[in-house]
Amino acid sequence: MKKHIAIVLLVASFCWEAFAVRIQRPFYTLRSKGQGGAITASADDYSAVVLNPANMAEFEESKLNMGFGGSMSSNFFDFASDFTDVVGEKNQAQQALKLNDLLNNYNGESFALNPMFYGAYSGPSWGLAVMPINTDSVIQVSNTQLDINSYLDGIMIFGMGRKYNEKISWGFNTKAIYRGYFSVTYTQSNFINNDEFFNADDANFGLTVDADLAMNYKFDPWKNIDTKVSVVLRNLLDYGFKYSATNVEPPKLGRKLDIGSEFRFKKLWVFQPKLLFDIRDIGVKDWDFQSGYHIGAELDWQTYDWLKGGYRIGLNQGYFTAGLNMQFAWFRLDLASWGEEVGTKDNRKELRRVALQMSLDF
Repeated sequence: MKKHIAIVLLVASFCWEAFAVRIQRPFYTLRSKGQGGAITASADDYSAVVLNPANMAEFEESKLNMGFGGSMSSNFFDFASDFTDVVGEKNQAQQALKLNDLLNNYNGESFALNPMFYGAYSGPSWGLAVMPINTDSVIQVSNTQLDINSYLDGIMIFGMGRKYNEKISWGFNTKAIYRGYFSVTYTQSNFINNDEFFNADDANFGLTVDADLAMNYKFDPWKNIDTKVSVVLRNLLDYGFKYSATNVEPPKLGRKLDIGSEFRFKKLWVFQPKLLFDIRDIGVKDWDFQSGYHIGAELDWQTYDWLKGGYRIGLNQGYFTAGLNMQFAWFRLDLASWGEEVGTKDNRKELRRVALQMSLDF
């Protein structure tokens, strides 16, 4: 049983959104999550090389960030505690009863855990990002089984941005991703019969290379509002994990289109307000507007060179999001909470996450 607990924790360290419209985003920032996922046009920090390389054409100075952190569903620890109680039960009959209670109590709920470690540099014209550990977990419970779908990615990305003229900029990135993928349904009978919870033969591993292409257009200012529209075509090749170490490839990255807009208002004292609207992941199978729209507002502030931060709110797939960050000298702390879709088109269901990230930002 101790082995089962260890395997649960292992599996919980590398999963992804798997139960609704399948939208996989190998990299995100808590800044983007706090403002409803609307980041396509406003990725003007270290994340530009990943999220919109065309933005690097506008950079006047380099931006480097190295950090770690993670997110989890707000109810993850309750589920983990109850599950540990089940697997720790020595009496098989009592264990079966506890398992049945667990599945019934958490029927229809989802749980997530996501540790991550990364480093990203975005400078004038070019950038580089390395994410040796990029993981996420979503476990869905029904009254008869646990459904788990798992991804573990190691990522390296290089990108460039160039100006065409004062209004138009463009950019691209190339990326290499080594992916581990695991999917399992674990039923009551599997548990009672003490079947293997995790079998290494069921995991699929593979390597792929791909590229994104981005373009920005800046409109003439209107009433002190600067407007920018961005278009990013992601995973142009959609080649798949052909360099697979197993017989079955992990799922493809998926070719998709993101369209984003940023409305930057006149600075008010130490505050820089922005409104953001994105339509993302166009082209994903079973995509609809509900799963693709993102709305956000951002209020950055800076009082000194060594003290700055920001506040954010938004809607992600119709669910409320909020976030903030504070930076003291080189140390940056980010907090965010957001809801994401884990249901189906006919039966929408929110999974709420909370997240903390600590980094060095230069």
